[in-house]
Amino acid sequence: MKEFDPGSYCGLYCGACEIMSAYRKHLEGGEEPSWEKMPEIFRNAISHHEIKCYGCRTDEVFTGCGGCPIRKCAKDHGLSTSCADCAEYPCELYKKAEFLQPGNRFEEIIPHIKAMQTGITTMREKGYSYWLDEQKEKWKCPGCGAQFTWYSDICKKCGKELK
Repeated sequence: MKEFDPGSYCGLYCGACEIMSAYRKHLEGGEEPSWEKMPEIFRNAISHHEIKCYGCRTDEVFTGCGGCPIRKCAKDHGLSTSCADCAEYPCELYKKAEFLQPGNRFEEIIPHIKAMQTGITTMREKGYSYWLDEQKEKWKCPGCGAQFTWYSDICKKCGKELK
């Protein structure tokens, strides 16, 4: 089986993505992923393409993320970890990205986007590996250790309230 990559170039944690999670569960023997089972806020904001993704740093990325200009730039620059390691960071593309501007429409539509700047700052200050380990822990249920996603309120494994 291909490896999932929960990291990102931009500072979001793909490991908490609803799409990656649904696809991973499907491959592990679960039911077919469907948009009807996605959280409403996510389902209403994202174009409904095939629910399939191994992470933005892989070649098999969700269609809705495949055209991300930050992802394209990072790949064009041959970055192995994130934008934080680019000699040009913070570049004009990152600084002017519409979805990073304060009060942008994306924060209302997909609130998880707010984590990008904090993520990239942590990568710059403490390193990519530190950030990735921190994120893996942040997105584990404190009750049972199961991974949960950006819009989960209750752990699907043990029922514990999250966040």
